[in-house]
Amino acid sequence: MTPATTPRSTWGGAGARPLGPVVIPAAGAGIRLGGRAKALMTLPDGASFLARIVTTAAAAGLAPAIVVVGAPYAEAVAHAAHALDARVVVNDDAHLGMGSSIAVGFAAALADAGEDDAACAGLWPVDHPQVLAATVASLLHVYARSDADAVIPTYFARGGHPVIVARRLWVPLTGAGRAPAGARSILATARCERVAVLDAGVVRDIDRPEDVVALQGRA
Repeated sequence: MTPATTPRSTWGGAGARPLGPVVIPAAGAGIRLGGRAKALMTLPDGASFLARIVTTAAAAGLAPAIVVVGAPYAEAVAHAAHALDARVVVNDDAHLGMGSSIAVGFAAALADAGEDDAACAGLWPVDHPQVLAATVASLLHVYARSDADAVIPTYFARGGHPVIVARRLWVPLTGAGRAPAGARSILATARCERVAVLDAGVVRDIDRPEDVVALQGRA
């Protein structure tokens, strides 16, 4: 039996197969950072944001990575993603916002997966690279014992990423580009379990120059 048909409580363990993909929206133009591809920015240890997310997700049980790219950095980010053995999809409407990238990413996840080929997926924007693998594993642990449509990490009551979403939510997420508030609109009507974690990385959104300064200060 595959994870999608096996009771959630039996998942996991050494050598367990990945539970599903991780969708990584990475198509932003980085305008508030002066025009930089966030995916290619580096952490203090030299790892790129994209590389850290892909490897952390895989370590926790989410693979393969589906990386959504868009103008003006589509080629450069796609090259980096391919080097990480990630699946690359292009969002031609990236200028419409992250909701459009989420829609493209989950459409690709649906196209890649068979009916019972994945139990869940991670939704992990590329500007949240500092989440610990143990945190992701704990979210998957909660998800495995829950009937929720989504598991959302919180840090001092503030919601963050990655979000673990059930297979039944993938089709609705393909409409995130048309929803008034993107994926938030869809999650607002879903059964979500919020999980408090002691990992500030879930809410560290590297979006402004001051965020980059703070990031380097944590070296």
